[in-house]
Amino acid sequence: MNSESVYIEIPESIEVPDKFRHPERGLNLSAMLKSYADAEAGLRQAEDRVRQQIAQEQAEAIPAEYAINAPEVEGVGDDFGAKLKSDPALALLKRAAAEAKMTQPQFDALVKNVAVSSIEAERKAEKALREALGANHDERWQAVTGKLKAKLPGRYEQLAPALKNPEVFQSIEAIINQAPAASGDGQGNGAGQPRLTKEALKEMTDDPRYWHPTKKDLGYIRKVGKAFEDFYAGQKYDASGATG
Repeated sequence: MNSESVYIEIPESIEVPDKFRHPERGLNLSAMLKSYADAEAGLRQAEDRVRQQIAQEQAEAIPAEYAINAPEVEGVGDDFGAKLKSDPALALLKRAAAEAKMTQPQFDALVKNVAVSSIEAERKAEKALREALGANHDERWQAVTGKLKAKLPGRYEQLAPALKNPEVFQSIEAIINQAPAASGDGQGNGAGQPRLTKEALKEMTDDPRYWHPTKKDLGYIRKVGKAFEDFYAGQKYDASGATG
């Protein structure tokens, strides 16, 4: 033992490793403290090595390019990945994932959250559209989408998401229902523009935003008034509904 070691007497009943106990001088306190200090230093080094290994594994797990995997969420179709790839938001997602050093599974979880939020938003939009269009929602939807598909076959898919907005749908529906007219023939608006049909006007006045006590929209009411002014300007209208 080192001559500078500090020894203390301790009762035999106290258990300590034999390597620290001297048969005559008692407990080698210096050696025991040094041993514990070495053990703590070794533990810290082991923890550092583990942390470094984890960091290395995480760095190796971060892909150079994140794959787009369709999440297993009810309501998400197989085409979700293709739709997301064409969505400008994908670049923002990938940038956020790269900055956060996400692994592919973590990125998949992020995409899943986006999908869930997207589905919830679509369901809310569909509910709002149904409430706005009323009981004949399905008929009106099929009529408008059918005509758009026939007239704009190459662009319908781009327009389809916007149609879920009630105001957008009703505006497009009104345009579709307009009757074509030539300029200056007494059936148009004098500028070569088509005119709303009476059926379209009726649908506008049936909208709760026009008549409902708690849902009235002054902007919408003005829009209906302008439509009536445009429709009846310069026309003869009899009780039978015919226009001259």
